[in-house]
Amino acid sequence: MIQAVVFDLWNTLVFNPRGNPFDALKLVTHNPTEADMFEHHVMRTAYGSLGEARQKGPALAFRSSESEKSWTHDFEASDTEVALFEDSLSCLQEATSLVRLGLLTNTQSFGLNFLGRLGLSEKIPYRFISANLGLAKPDPNIFKYAQKSLGLFPGDLVMVGDTWNDDIEGALAAGWSAIWLNRKGQRAPRQDLGPDFAEINSLEALPSVIRNLQAGLRCAQCLG
Repeated sequence: MIQAVVFDLWNTLVFNPRGNPFDALKLVTHNPTEADMFEHHVMRTAYGSLGEARQKGPALAFRSSESEKSWTHDFEASDTEVALFEDSLSCLQEATSLVRLGLLTNTQSFGLNFLGRLGLSEKIPYRFISANLGLAKPDPNIFKYAQKSLGLFPGDLVMVGDTWNDDIEGALAAGWSAIWLNRKGQRAPRQDLGPDFAEINSLEALPSVIRNLQAGLRCAQCLG
């Protein structure tokens, strides 16, 4: 029986109006590979600030001092601008009466004050941040860590996220059920995932899916 639902964060519950700062980093540095290395590093290493990450992490060669200042400003400003999707809050309010709620996200350890500002720290008591764990999705070990921390078996857990490889493939490989939040109406990369997979286009549909799962219906029947 499903006892916990674990959410992805970015583009599942919240969005950054400025876009992904690590995508922007590739445009303002001389070598996109360096930007990729920096992103990979800060997603798996805990730092107290962007400045500390810049000082201790992989070097970045910006195209100009102006582009460096602009990127740094945008990154730090985004903490105050990150917003909830319209369907996030109502979904969490309803789901919290049905199951335990968790957060499993590939993200840096700094610039996350918005979790408190948006009420996510209060509504989601179990939070697993990749940078704090030294692991990132889709590595099965990060799913196993969350599972053990919750004191549950794999079949007790559902992952909800928008990223196919990290959220869906990662969860299924760990023995969890997975629900793909497909806001953009994309075609699923695979059609053979079986009864432990479901697809929704809005978080408004999630509470009813949870109820069906708890009633013993597998995901293939959840939306029928």
